[in-house]
Amino acid sequence: MKPTKAKPTKAKPTIRNDHGHYILEGALTHNGNPVVSYSLELIEEIAREWRELGRLDAVNDFGVYSSYCTFSEFIENKPFVTKDLAVQLGSSDHLIKPCTQLLCLWSDQVEFRNKARALLKDLGIKGDPGKDSKLYRDSLYKHLNALQDYEKVGFCLLNGMFGVPITMCLLLLHSRVTPEDISEVLNKYFQIDDVDSYSQQESNRISVGVIAKFVEMMRRSDPSRNKAASA
Repeated sequence: MKPTKAKPTKAKPTIRNDHGHYILEGALTHNGNPVVSYSLELIEEIAREWRELGRLDAVNDFGVYSSYCTFSEFIENKPFVTKDLAVQLGSSDHLIKPCTQLLCLWSDQVEFRNKARALLKDLGIKGDPGKDSKLYRDSLYKHLNALQDYEKVGFCLLNGMFGVPITMCLLLLHSRVTPEDISEVLNKYFQIDDVDSYSQQESNRISVGVIAKFVEMMRRSDPSRNKAASA
């Protein structure tokens, strides 16, 4: 993905309300689409990033704008998880399944494994994830495709950028763990007294927090959730 076409600016970015959809004037995604959302909070956050950085660059300045570009370009109203991918994700879920690698970040996370199994039960995802049964894969496939598009962004970025197992992603999306929990596991094998490692730790913490922030901002303004809550 190349940097956006949005030009550096020191002026206050302008937000326009178009019948409940908020447009960040002058900002474009990689494919040249306008930056628009029903979440004013989200658009204000992207405007803040633009104002503070003087540019919008989804690649080199990972932030909420980056998450939005993933949402707009790759996720929104597009096919998500195929059954083959569900099989692959389930098979590589080392939070649930034993890991044979020498250093596996997730295999010894007993507390989170227990939470994951409880969540799968609460979600009605059937079958034995440890044995990677067909019933489990089919239930998992159905649930992943039922996620809101902004939740799919969280899943894709956490799994794609950091290799966070599918069940750990679901724990975060369903508020059973915090971004700090995930960052702590990711940073487990970095030495705090090494400058480069400390920098990587901080980068992991910020990036995971940004992804969670995007999901929460979209969720708070989700018209379908707000409508259901007021019914």
